[in-house]
Amino acid sequence: MSLPTSPTPPIVLRLGLALGLAAAVALAASCCAEEPVPDARPAARAAWTPVPAEELAPAEAEAVAAARAAKKELAGRLVGRLTEVLSQQGPAAAIEVCHLDAPRITGAVAEEQGLRLGRTSHRLRNPMNAPPPWAEPWVAERHDQPLVLRGPDGRLGILDPIPLQPLCVTCHGPQESIPTEVAERLAALYPEDRATGFRPGDLRGWFWMETRAEEGTEG
Repeated sequence: MSLPTSPTPPIVLRLGLALGLAAAVALAASCCAEEPVPDARPAARAAWTPVPAEELAPAEAEAVAAARAAKKELAGRLVGRLTEVLSQQGPAAAIEVCHLDAPRITGAVAEEQGLRLGRTSHRLRNPMNAPPPWAEPWVAERHDQPLVLRGPDGRLGILDPIPLQPLCVTCHGPQESIPTEVAERLAALYPEDRATGFRPGDLRGWFWMETRAEEGTEG
């Protein structure tokens, strides 16, 4: 003889439906959630490995020397133009050198010397100066020594630190020491500026160069 069953109270039905719906939502969220974006830095570090100077092949050493000569040429042109504008028009006008002239000068030197090069930092002013992927791990770690990396397909990456020069404190120094007209111009051109608060000698950033050894010249 079966026992009579009583109807399920409405509140229990509602509770069961609510719990079932919550479980379904949780399952959907776990299945459809975006996977975290992988950090590219470990892959870059694996593909680009540091090479001590004494372990460079002759052709590699020659390519590195040529790249650093191109960097010296770029630095000389930038400092020369910056000094000229500072002396004639003042620091607010000199900001335009970094904003407009520096990319043009960098492109000209790269084309003349037949390599890729630029400047980057762990605290960028211009987002266009973000580091190339192979340099990202070393920039993130604020590596403060000259570095040569051997990459895929015979490529070489060179990263040389830039200590802040006294000439640059007017635009890159502590906020309270930056002249008002300079601060206003920086805010207008670089609303996400992170490149202040430095003192002479601080690690401001790096010159980076990417080149390759000439084929058939290794001894």
